[in-house]
Amino acid sequence: QVIAFGIDMDEGSITLTFDETVQVVTTVPISLTVQNALNSTESRKLVSSTRATTSDGIELKITFSLPDLTAIKALTSLATNTNDTYITYTKELIKDMKNNEIAVRQNAVDALKASSHVPDRT
Repeated sequence: QVIAFGIDMDEGSITLTFDETVQVVTTVPISLTVQNALNSTESRKLVSSTRATTSDGIELKITFSLPDLTAIKALTSLATNTNDTYITYTKELIKDMKNNEIAVRQNAVDALKASSHVPDRT
């Protein structure tokens, strides 16, 4: 399960921290949604972002594609600080070292709030 995450809107990336080692080659970034609240009114489901991390571990960095980053930045109440940056994801996001799927996080149930946020400086 993801236990924390940070988003860097200047670099265009999100770094997820897991409670156990995960297999980075099993990453499916399009399983991730960035949203503005526990019960979101604005969100962006990733459509073409890619995995940046190359080694298994407890952290995974995803680099936003230009279309994903542009869409997130266009939503004025999304990902402007930690208070309006949450994620949800499906079980397909990643697998652990025993090939188990991850426990899901759902909108209005258990969306996870960002622990860090770097604003867009461009």
